[in-house]
Amino acid sequence: MTSIERLAKLATDLGETPFAELFPHPALVFGATFVDPETGRVETPSSCFSTSHSLEKKVRLESRTQVVMPLVKDLEEGPTPPSPSSLSTAPKAEGLAEVVFLEKTDRNPFAHMITVGRAMNNDVVLADSTVSKVHAYFTRTPGGWMLTDQHSTNGTYVEGKQLPDGGSAPLTDGVVVRFGADARATFFTPAQLYRFVARPRQETAG
Repeated sequence: MTSIERLAKLATDLGETPFAELFPHPALVFGATFVDPETGRVETPSSCFSTSHSLEKKVRLESRTQVVMPLVKDLEEGPTPPSPSSLSTAPKAEGLAEVVFLEKTDRNPFAHMITVGRAMNNDVVLADSTVSKVHAYFTRTPGGWMLTDQHSTNGTYVEGKQLPDGGSAPLTDGVVVRFGADARATFFTPAQLYRFVARPRQETAG
């Protein structure tokens, strides 16, 4: 995971084209209070770190630990992430956020899917009790990015609407996605991520 502050500095230092070359994958931004880069409107999506159930509940994310499993069944039965290998924190101040890039790992053999779930062999691991072991997955199609629910227990949501069991929805920049009750993030393509992280610093500098 990458802090939004680090990305903002890189965006300012590099400019749009080098930034997009350095970060070519779409991203999920967790826990952000931000100004929409197109409208200037302040948005405050719910954070996967602090939840509606308890502000003291900790949600951990991990996207680097190497665990390889051969089958979907094995994914669903895989272990949950141990505490030492995952981030466990609540936002320290309004506006802080963390970024998870949607890039394929070698933790499972499904080359066309970027899997999300509680098991360690997902590409994006969300250590939260309301997230299924294999909760959902992202795919890239000729028409753009899609999010598909993998028959999760507590549902996958796009812009507050629950996907049908096993159903899919297209994603556009700035949509809020949710996995289970607590893990909520905003989806950005690389170009829009640059605008999102660069604008606040540019406005402050001005």
